[in-house]
Amino acid sequence: MAVLPGAASVPVVKILHHNHAAPATSLHGGSIALSSSPSPRLSGSRRVAESRGVLRASGRPLQERIQRARLIRHHRRAPSPLICPAPAPPMAESTVAAAAPGGGGAGALAVDRSALGQRLLALGRGRLRLFLDTADVAEWDKWLPTGIFHGVTTNPLLLERAGRECSVDALAKLAHMAFDLGAQEIQLQTWGATVEEMVDTGKRLGIIDPRVVIKIPATVDGIQAARQLISSWGFRVTLTAVYASHQVLLAQGVGAQYAAPYLGRMDALGKDGKAEIIAMQRAVSATSSATRVLVASVRAPGEVSALAAAGVDTFALPPAIVARMLHVPETETAAADFERAALAQEPKDN
Repeated sequence: MAVLPGAASVPVVKILHHNHAAPATSLHGGSIALSSSPSPRLSGSRRVAESRGVLRASGRPLQERIQRARLIRHHRRAPSPLICPAPAPPMAESTVAAAAPGGGGAGALAVDRSALGQRLLALGRGRLRLFLDTADVAEWDKWLPTGIFHGVTTNPLLLERAGRECSVDALAKLAHMAFDLGAQEIQLQTWGATVEEMVDTGKRLGIIDPRVVIKIPATVDGIQAARQLISSWGFRVTLTAVYASHQVLLAQGVGAQYAAPYLGRMDALGKDGKAEIIAMQRAVSATSSATRVLVASVRAPGEVSALAAAGVDTFALPPAIVARMLHVPETETAAADFERAALAQEPKDN
């Protein structure tokens, strides 16, 4: 609540308005209330009549009523200094400067395209985060250049399928291969028969690179190991092999960055995997947690879009699903038609 200059003890509601529409004003209980909806334009005689009506309705001294009526007319003619549009936020990641002489003509602008591109990527993705769910480097080489993936996810079973050794040294080499191909993050799973063994292996994986996230099964021992790796060592952790909605609360409790439910495997066990995962996402949102629900074991592209529509924003996608999502026959037919039409309209050389 602010007070207009020259009108002591007259509370004014601060609003924002644009263009040339002035805020509507009325007297009520000795205060001036300003509405954000524009008032219809009145002729001079109607404004005078309205002002007189306001004066007659008020029991205050004449001079004070005249002053208030003038304030009303003033705010219908022009915006008050107290009522102004909020300034537009600056684009922190892009730089626009006047072009150098001869660099594109008078009035041209030179834009820091790289910074602007990063800003556009961030705006377009929102909270969406996609991972390529495989340890096969050939698949990384095929799909990471598309630019749609935040990183890759692995586990001992995926390493076995790809013919990769499950050792800290081998995983370190694998991680650097992923980073060289553009991955911003790789998830490597720790192992061990005890909490201490899982923590020891997890620490050795975590120091490979800050972009490594340590995966740990959501068992009792795994949760204890996760707590130590997070709170004592500052490593990021994914609690994996999640099959029940309440397990996401355990991930939140230890401060895990991700909780990874297995959608397809839940469905195969007779559970309603989609309902369980939506319940997890609602729990995370309701508790204002930063933990992400990372959906794995995806078996159809439609599952991804359906869960995204329900608020889930993080997915680990196997290469077969990625191929189905990117190769839509109708889209490829339309693209071929566009290309054929473009070539037909190219100017012919004489």
